[in-house]
Amino acid sequence: MQNVFRLGRTVRHFKAAQLGNKFQYRLVKFCYDKNIITPPKGDYPDIKFLKLLPIAYTCSVYSKGEFSFLGHKHRFEKTIDWNIKTNGTLWNIRLNSFDYLNHSQILPDEGKQVIYSFIRDFKKNKTRFDAHCVSLRVINAIKFVSRFQINESEINAFLFSQAVYILRNSEVHLKNNHLLENAFALLYAADFFQDNAMHRFAGRMLTKELQNQILDDGAHFELCPMYHLWVVNRLLESVQIFRSSMFTVTALNEQLTKYASKMLGWTSQLQFDNGTLPAINDSAAGYGPGVSAVLKLAAELGLKLQVLPMKESGFRKFRNRHFEMLVDINGLTPSEAPGHSHADTFNFVLNVFGDPFVIDTGISTYENSPQRLYERSTMAHNTVVVNNKNQSEVYGSFRAGRRASVHLIQNSGSELKASHNGYAYLGVKHQRTITFEKDRIIIRDTIESKKPVKCTAYLHIDKKNRLTEKEGSYFSKFVRIDFEHAGKSMLTENHYAPSFGQLLPCHVIQTEFEKELVTVIRLV
Repeated sequence: MQNVFRLGRTVRHFKAAQLGNKFQYRLVKFCYDKNIITPPKGDYPDIKFLKLLPIAYTCSVYSKGEFSFLGHKHRFEKTIDWNIKTNGTLWNIRLNSFDYLNHSQILPDEGKQVIYSFIRDFKKNKTRFDAHCVSLRVINAIKFVSRFQINESEINAFLFSQAVYILRNSEVHLKNNHLLENAFALLYAADFFQDNAMHRFAGRMLTKELQNQILDDGAHFELCPMYHLWVVNRLLESVQIFRSSMFTVTALNEQLTKYASKMLGWTSQLQFDNGTLPAINDSAAGYGPGVSAVLKLAAELGLKLQVLPMKESGFRKFRNRHFEMLVDINGLTPSEAPGHSHADTFNFVLNVFGDPFVIDTGISTYENSPQRLYERSTMAHNTVVVNNKNQSEVYGSFRAGRRASVHLIQNSGSELKASHNGYAYLGVKHQRTITFEKDRIIIRDTIESKKPVKCTAYLHIDKKNRLTEKEGSYFSKFVRIDFEHAGKSMLTENHYAPSFGQLLPCHVIQTEFEKELVTVIRLV
């Protein structure tokens, strides 16, 4: 019965049209899978190779029969098993998406062998009509054949068939980065095949979804730097495609350029002085294009960054010559697409003298597992847990039921105060005040509750800082952490994930308190 109530708390956030679209998507996919709808075939002699700057190559590798990405390698002895799940579902998606075809060292004959292997085993492949995988496949294969000027009728017919499937069955029900990926795939395919219908459809979808998904301060609304960069890179590639397009693209190009500039501006604000992006929500290094590659590509194209105040995204940045701090004052968003969000309201990340100190624990897997649940949980972030519960009800791999929302009370250059209602079902309100000073940061957590509750504040510290504890205070080479009104406090060891499939040790400070806790992080 609890699962039924949880499902209700999940579905009530969806728009009615999403549920109908989900049914339609599954029906069309079933019809394609069962050959009730026959994929189109034909010969396409008038293709036009895309012209793209080779800057943001992938770190996925295929060489001499071995695939290597997401922290795992696999060599197929005879034929490629496209349905392999040994290394997890995400690894299988990357295998089927052809991302490795755009590695700088790929050989054209090796790449062609992979594509023909896929075509040969197409009917046995379980991802053949997964629209997200199809979109990635179309984009990566078109970029590959354009790069090596490969014009072979069997490959062209296969790619056109896959593009038509996206045209007929986009992931409208998800309302997230997948739908944008569908639109970009059609845009690439339209120019490659010089197909006017695809171009019009892609243009309408991009116009609508970029308006829905890009916030006014330039952030992608899923608030994952990894996917944010992915979308920016697609926008920059689309701008390149438009420069030699056969279609009239002036208005659409202006729109895409505008969104790219805003998103680049948000990226530059989120980026730390050491060149890294924080691993907030579902973000991991090595999955998509890197921030330096994207910024370099933007510079090559002559795009200017439009830097707007951070507001709608719910992040705030504090910086001085000692500290650099990013604070999350958003709830679990967006309502219609929360799958990549974490229960991490009031989480923060802190660099000291340019080096990581308080860190986000990142993500290592998308598998529906205890590890995935932990990495999305409140206790995996630098905030307060009440009664060992999550602020927002995250479950499965990408599901969310009850969701925290935030009330911003004060926001100035040196102080931030907000409260959230994630624990309202327990009769609890959590308020956090952060005061940012020259050589210290003061974090005041206040819990309002009529009943006694167990409160625990978590801090995840990069292990390079070598913390030691003495009389309730914690010391590293440059930093001291003190607590006021604290109960039991202890230093333990856990792990964080810099990338998929990788876990490294980190320090964790767990501090229990009742109604108020003051945490002071200062230089020594």
